[in-house]
Amino acid sequence: MNITYVFCSGFGFSKDYWSPLVDLLGASNVVYYQKGHILFTELERRSDICIGVGHSFGFLELNNSNIHFDFLIGLQGFLDFCGSNPRMRCVRENLLDKMIGNFEEDPKRALEDFYRNCEYTPGASAVPANNVDADTLIGDLKKLKQRYKHCGTPCFIIGTAHDKIVPASIIEDNFASISNVRISCVKNVSGHTLGYSAPEKVVEFINEAKDLCQESLCNKKDIFMSQIIAG
Repeated sequence: MNITYVFCSGFGFSKDYWSPLVDLLGASNVVYYQKGHILFTELERRSDICIGVGHSFGFLELNNSNIHFDFLIGLQGFLDFCGSNPRMRCVRENLLDKMIGNFEEDPKRALEDFYRNCEYTPGASAVPANNVDADTLIGDLKKLKQRYKHCGTPCFIIGTAHDKIVPASIIEDNFASISNVRISCVKNVSGHTLGYSAPEKVVEFINEAKDLCQESLCNKKDIFMSQIIAG
């Protein structure tokens, strides 16, 4: 059974963010998606199953895309960055406004501050310091004030215990009431770079999603929440 994996990196990260994970996964059918475009593909043949894996803002891009996914995995993903709770929303909108202001004033320094809050040391997976597209980054930040609807695809949403960018409270706020979404928290991992810093943990979730999709396809039935919980 052929499987295509579509990876979309988050705000401030390049497709190289996925290198450690893709190496562990050992997949040949890999697509990188960003800003509504396929960046790079290693497709060998048409696949039976399509699984999307998005980090943070990258999950939102996959959720809002016109690609038909059989399963989505959101690493520290969200639909409503600021949250629905009024007090939470007010605090996070203020932080977002401050971040936008910082990028307007000094994009390079603002990106460095963002990486620091992610607990990430810039490397190959970061946006090159001499190639910071401030207008695009600011445009993406402004999009975070909107609320987006779930596309309806079965999902795993995975967070970490200590994430300053997308804390567990936001993940719970965004996804707890959606029936075909399962929320998980990876313990003993902090920061906002789960796919890069703990790829072996993420591969476990990808393999579980793959098994659920294969079972669903073989049995010719949908992946219901009861099956996800049983898995």
